[in-house]
Amino acid sequence: MRYSNDRTIKSGTTRATNRAAIRLRQAFNAGNIDATTLVIGDSLRLDHVAFRYLGDPSMWWAIAALSDIGWGMQLPAGTRLIVPTNLEQIEALF
Repeated sequence: MRYSNDRTIKSGTTRATNRAAIRLRQAFNAGNIDATTLVIGDSLRLDHVAFRYLGDPSMWWAIAALSDIGWGMQLPAGTRLIVPTNLEQIEALF
C-alpha cells in the first residue's frame, strides 16, 4: 500500500495520527512550527505539497492537520493550506 506508513513519524516510531495532529496544532499555535500559507490555484494532492515543502510525501497529514481540512488527499482549487516548512521541528515533537 502506498500510504501504509502514514502514521510513521521520526525514525520509524509509530504514533497515533490523531494525537500527533493535536500535538502539531498546539506547537504551531505556540509559534514553534515554521509554516507558510498558500491558496492552491489548481487541483493538487496533499502528498505532492508535502514532498515539495518537506521533502517527504508521507507527511501529508501534517498539512491536513494544520489546515483543518480533514484527511482527503485531493484538494480543489482555492483550498487554503497552512504548510509546515521544517521537518525537523515536526520530528522534535515526538
